[in-house]
Amino acid sequence: MLNPHLSMAVSVHANPGVYAVLVGSGFSNAAAIPTGWAIVTDLVRKLAKVSDENCEPEPANWYEKKYGYPPTYDKLLAEIATTSAERTQLLARYIEPDDADRENNLKQPTNCHRALAWLVKQGFIKVILTTNFDRLIEQALGAEGIEPTVIYSPDDARGAMPLVHSACTLVKLHGDYRDLRTKNTPSELEQYDLAMQRLLNRVLDEYGLIVCGWSAEWDKALRNTMCRRTGRRFTLYWMQHGQMTIEADQLCKHRGAQIIPITSADEAFSTLKEQVEALNRSASIHPMSTPVAVARIKKYLSEERYRIDLHDLVMGELERVVEETGPDKYPVIGNYTPDQIAARIQAFEAISEALIAIAVQLSFWGNDDQKILVVKIIERLADPAEPSGGCRSDLQVLRMYPSLLVLYAAGITAIVKDNVDQLVAILSTPQVIHNSRKDLACFRLRNDVKSDFFKCIPELKNHNLALVRRMRHILRDGVRCLLPDDDSYITHFKRFEGALSLVGVMSHHWPIPGTFMFDDVVMQKDSVICKLVTQWNIDGSFWNRIFQYFPCSVADRANAISKIKEAADQVSFWPS
Repeated sequence: MLNPHLSMAVSVHANPGVYAVLVGSGFSNAAAIPTGWAIVTDLVRKLAKVSDENCEPEPANWYEKKYGYPPTYDKLLAEIATTSAERTQLLARYIEPDDADRENNLKQPTNCHRALAWLVKQGFIKVILTTNFDRLIEQALGAEGIEPTVIYSPDDARGAMPLVHSACTLVKLHGDYRDLRTKNTPSELEQYDLAMQRLLNRVLDEYGLIVCGWSAEWDKALRNTMCRRTGRRFTLYWMQHGQMTIEADQLCKHRGAQIIPITSADEAFSTLKEQVEALNRSASIHPMSTPVAVARIKKYLSEERYRIDLHDLVMGELERVVEETGPDKYPVIGNYTPDQIAARIQAFEAISEALIAIAVQLSFWGNDDQKILVVKIIERLADPAEPSGGCRSDLQVLRMYPSLLVLYAAGITAIVKDNVDQLVAILSTPQVIHNSRKDLACFRLRNDVKSDFFKCIPELKNHNLALVRRMRHILRDGVRCLLPDDDSYITHFKRFEGALSLVGVMSHHWPIPGTFMFDDVVMQKDSVICKLVTQWNIDGSFWNRIFQYFPCSVADRANAISKIKEAADQVSFWPS
């Protein structure tokens, strides 16, 4: 089943402007903005202090007992601040940041507000519903140069421009903090004015909905409206942090919502932004489609007179991949969630698709001079330049993933051609600088690119060989023109893994693990290794031809085989 985070991102990307967003008080938690009820409670405490009375532990009960009616936002403000200017000034202390708040980045837009504003700017979100009465969303939109149509009263709703004609409509269901009609108490939240109700009905009927930071506990009118709407054109995505309220659980079941567990609104919307951004980029990254790239490379490989065109095509596509996977577009500083890492991996795969296809054609059809271009591709991608200012090393190393994809694709192609010279050249020629010394790119790539990153992809989270499993899946289409049969593809993939592991033993004295060490169906390691050992001991076999490239004795060969068997015994292949 598709990860719900990715499902939501794909839906938003595929249907720009179709999804509305509903955010509650949880959306502004990180900004330390108090809820309306929190303001009411604090004002009651201030009244009690002025009266020299103790209102704890239930300030609202104390107020109702003293004054004969429950505390409400509008009445409290009218009692405490008699003029409009005084009321605005009083509320500003709760909503607007002072110097201390600014120093601590409080009461200002956070990552979730900025990510939402980006989604609006890109045209993916056009309607925002909020129960909050702060102005953080407006501020974030303003920073992106967006002036939204803001609706926070029945008069605004009656005179509003049709939703489809507005670049962004922000509906403040409970009002704005500068307006005394702000709703807070349960009785106030039982129903909407007719104009606001009609507007809400339209949004819920005509748009999909993404909910974040809303408990559904107090807003009876909004909850009932959502229950009454029967439209099912688009999925309701419900971002949930922690335990759901009974009301939210019932509403989600009634509407068939897809629940997305989150750790915070900042993390959730930052992830959504990055995933949509990756999908957006992958949809437009190719100056030429993969089929066009394949057609052009075949043409240029066919005649010597195209050698300059061939070089320019390959180098141009190579530099495009380097730029598109660079730190300007994929920063290597900071902390990232598993979903953000998974989105980055998928983006790198999409960005590399045409280059992988080019490498396959070069490896299969090219002459010796042309095949040198494959080595250049691997070396260039395997040695990404360090960004200025330092970086998180594992994210920097992840930029080498496209090089690994090209290495495997070209190596599998060499095996399809049964060209051991080419295979060994691909594995032993590309080099990178490691710890101020040159090292084989194939070994460094498999040793440094973290397999644990690929466990961020949901279907691989329990697999120890997540990296090679992912590559085996991704490269399938790239070599389908050479290996249409799936079983044959698996065989050739494993043969390449075996060759790579053997080069690891002969050059670094340690084998590189792979899926070739076990049987996919019955998970029997010994039987598969025994088959390989048998093949390696037959004169003229594929494996012995690889051995011939290394100055080694019969004893060295036996030792290499023994090390690979030991590695197979030490690696746990069962799902953890």
